[in-house]
Amino acid sequence: MLTFEEPAYLSLFALLPLLIYFLYLRKHRGGGIPYSYRVWNGRSVLYTPLSLKILYISSEVFLWIPIIGLIFALAGPSLAVNRKVYLERGMDIMIVLDQSPSMAARDFGAEDRLTTAREMVKDFIGSRENDSIGLVTFSEEARLRLPPTVDHELLFRTLDEVSLINRGDGTAIGMGVALAVLHLSSSTASEKAILLITDGENNVGEIQPSTAASMAAQTGIRIYSIGLGTTGDVPIEFHDEGTGKILSGTMKSVFDGTLLEEMADITGGGYFYARSSGSLETIFQAINTLESYEVRTKIFVEKNYFHGILMMGAMALFFLHWLLRRLFMGEIL
Repeated sequence: MLTFEEPAYLSLFALLPLLIYFLYLRKHRGGGIPYSYRVWNGRSVLYTPLSLKILYISSEVFLWIPIIGLIFALAGPSLAVNRKVYLERGMDIMIVLDQSPSMAARDFGAEDRLTTAREMVKDFIGSRENDSIGLVTFSEEARLRLPPTVDHELLFRTLDEVSLINRGDGTAIGMGVALAVLHLSSSTASEKAILLITDGENNVGEIQPSTAASMAAQTGIRIYSIGLGTTGDVPIEFHDEGTGKILSGTMKSVFDGTLLEEMADITGGGYFYARSSGSLETIFQAINTLESYEVRTKIFVEKNYFHGILMMGAMALFFLHWLLRRLFMGEIL
């Protein structure tokens, strides 16, 4: 936002029309187009009348623009930017996202389950401006993608890099949650939570989901588990990296809702079942509401002054005005 420290100086603009009238419009003002003295002393004519008029108009532009700039500079212009500073630390949240082959199922509309979940997660992150959020993905193995961070743009880019694992049928839910607990256990945040998003059953991994949930409960971490997808035969389509072909077919969709609910209950969180993209969006909104807290902020106004730039520019244009009049147009006065 443009602001002025001394806005009273802007009233000088009211004098400009009067000055223009006396210099250019008043009758018998004794003015005219300047003409080169080189013509007067008998030398060859260096400028045609048209070129002389162009130089004269240009010199006038280089006179009036800096006058306007100097008036703005006297008024003390600045660009004010509001900076919001959080006075308290937010939550620490880990997103634990399933990337197993079954997440390629297309029962959520035009996109597969993983793409739909990823976009909903982005919307959720966008609503948690003050929270540190990290990402763990899992299929047969769990992988830390990003520890909790307030750099949400980096988190968005990391989410975009998550792709489907198109080999194997393992779903290591317990390992994914345990890895998230490990990176939240040392956090000093007063509130911590895990968002577990999966469409399968735990069938691999050294750590059982119930054990991982107990670990979370011991460190004060709540788990919100979200089961994805319809049950029964669903269409599936994914890219085979080995052959480069798009493979499609059907698969039998099942997931262990009882286990997901048990994990949430152990930690005092919540279990949700998403049958469509619309219901998944509603679930994220509900979790956002459940994990709301009072936020105290302070607004700082940062002002960037640029009157110095205006004055330097005005001086440069005044010099161009003088240069045109004296050197190129050859004026004596």
